Amino acid sequence: MNRDTVDADIVVVGAGIVGLCTAAAVVHRGGRVVIVAPGDAPVSEASGGLIRRFDLDAGPLAELASASFDHLRAIASAYCAFQPSGALTLQYGHDPLPTHVRTRTVPYASQSLNQRWPQITVAPNVIGVFESGAGWIDAPRMLVAERGDLRARGACFVHDRAVRVITTQGRVRGVVTAAGERIMARRVVLAAGAGSAALARTAQVSYPLRTRKIGYCYFRVGRDRIRNLPSVVDRVGAMWVRPCTNPDFVLAGHKVQVFGVPAVVRHEISDSDVRQIRTAVAPVFPLVADAPVVGGVTAYDAAPDSATPGPVHHCANPHGLTIAAGWNGGGFKAAPAIAELALEDRS
Repeated sequence: MNRDTVDADIVVVGAGIVGLCTAAAVVHRGGRVVIVAPGDAPVSEASGGLIRRFDLDAGPLAELASASFDHLRAIASAYCAFQPSGALTLQYGHDPLPTHVRTRTVPYASQSLNQRWPQITVAPNVIGVFESGAGWIDAPRMLVAERGDLRARGACFVHDRAVRVITTQGRVRGVVTAAGERIMARRVVLAAGAGSAALARTAQVSYPLRTRKIGYCYFRVGRDRIRNLPSVVDRVGAMWVRPCTNPDFVLAGHKVQVFGVPAVVRHEISDSDVRQIRTAVAPVFPLVADAPVVGGVTAYDAAPDSATPGPVHHCANPHGLTIAAGWNGGGFKAAPAIAELALEDRS
């Protein structure tokens, strides 16, 4: 690349799901895009990959996930990475369901739910909301395929770490990599997860983020015992469980509020984390209580703090800088809609 000329219309920093969807949207619009990211696997590959049209959690993320569902499912299906298991959300029966959710899902009272899925046990005051078209995505497979597709369509990947945003006279001009390469563009989208905060500071923008611990286990349960099991998200107990590509396994996790963890992905999980996940999951899915653990992942999400100015932030100064990070684990299912927000015309 020429150090002193505009190399792209847009630079996307980060090759996780949000970064790739943003780059794909640029290419679809006929733009030139450079994706800057180190060669190691992005944290998106550690995602559980659960997608459903109706998140049932309030706020803009639920709307973005709903808007993204068809697109994300189509992309994953094209790469043979989508598994249509259906999705079952558990919640207290007194929580009202919005009309648009009621018309496109099937509610189950606790007794009917236990009859339909005998592997699942819930309290009498809990209902299940089943969405037949939902399921889960094999995140590593999809991301590898999406990177290959973007290369084939003319996107350029720079396998290095962006260390500085270039600005002059209140406008973005590009980024500088750790190797000193200058990649020039009139717009920069930071989709580098927790690393976006440090990059934003090089442009004198405060965008505070903190890491939050995530972890999950693979349990060997046996295919005959989990046949027809949907992806299950328990809003009451903050846990989830889904089938795996290997029909003998399930993947299970539990949401915890542990912040400030290292921004690394490890393909291992501690005994204490395994015990915590068993304790959270077993009341709903008793088969994990004594099932052997065959692997696990310990990773992190990027979560906003109280001073973060919104999950997609278009900076007024420097003009042309957009930050799309801090989704607290929800970025995967909402990535296509996040990409559209990130590319809104700010000229």
